[in-house]
Amino acid sequence: MKLSTRWLLFLTLALVAALVVPLPKGGRWGGAAGDLLHAPVFAVFAVLLYRALREWRVPGAAVVAWAAMILFGAGTEVAQHLVGRNMSLGDLSADVAGATAGVLWELGRASRPARWPLAAAGGLLIALVSIRPVSQLVDIHRQRVEFPSIASFEHGPEMGRWQAWESRLSRARQHATAGQWSLRAELSPGKYPGVGMAWTPRDWAGHDTLVFDVHLDDGPALDFIVKIEDVASNLTTEDRFERRVRVEPGPNRIEIALSDVAAAPRTRTLDLRQIRFLQMFTIHLKQPRTIFLDNVRLE
Repeated sequence: MKLSTRWLLFLTLALVAALVVPLPKGGRWGGAAGDLLHAPVFAVFAVLLYRALREWRVPGAAVVAWAAMILFGAGTEVAQHLVGRNMSLGDLSADVAGATAGVLWELGRASRPARWPLAAAGGLLIALVSIRPVSQLVDIHRQRVEFPSIASFEHGPEMGRWQAWESRLSRARQHATAGQWSLRAELSPGKYPGVGMAWTPRDWAGHDTLVFDVHLDDGPALDFIVKIEDVASNLTTEDRFERRVRVEPGPNRIEIALSDVAAAPRTRTLDLRQIRFLQMFTIHLKQPRTIFLDNVRLE
């Protein structure tokens, strides 16, 4: 078996494995690291496929290799959607950039005058699609360094920590209580509109109080539910912390004793060293409302 054929066999097996074998869950860090690998991996695969096609004297090997990799990238995203995983245009963009960089590298090797311009173009493509996952990794580090501050919204990548339910989230310069930025949440009429953080710092032990600032737009007061879960939660109301808080129009300071959080489950103590989820939402909202959230911290 020739060397390039061995590489092609390895490539085929690796691609099939990437499609059918679920990756281990690594939380936000694992997701960002996986996103960062998309472009380099597809660049390597494109190089290997191109070399095999050249050895087999396939016409237009560069175009065939590039198109095959793009089709495979699109196919994996569709397959992920079919098995319940998230389909990502960002991942597909990284796949396209990586495949393009790999083919440009090989074309440059065959043309000495164009070698470095094509290599630089491929490297730039990979760098551009790497900005988002790198910024996420930086924010993960920043979140650890800034703890017990949980959120202040002073940096754009911090928005990656938050999720929206029946609402639209953006950073805003209004009603900031720590720094210059707050989180603007435009709540839509619905059953449970609100915001949540699935990427909270895990260990809340050693602190007494969860505190955050909420500014509600003009109109009637709203009741919000603050929900906190640990990793052992079975996702039922009886096995987590939930508290209804009254939010008046204008500025509000919400304080929740962590001793109450720990004592909330009916049959056990909520583990403050293993917090996994924080959410704030209202129920059966009839009219659009806007809140500004800032300075989420432990004291």
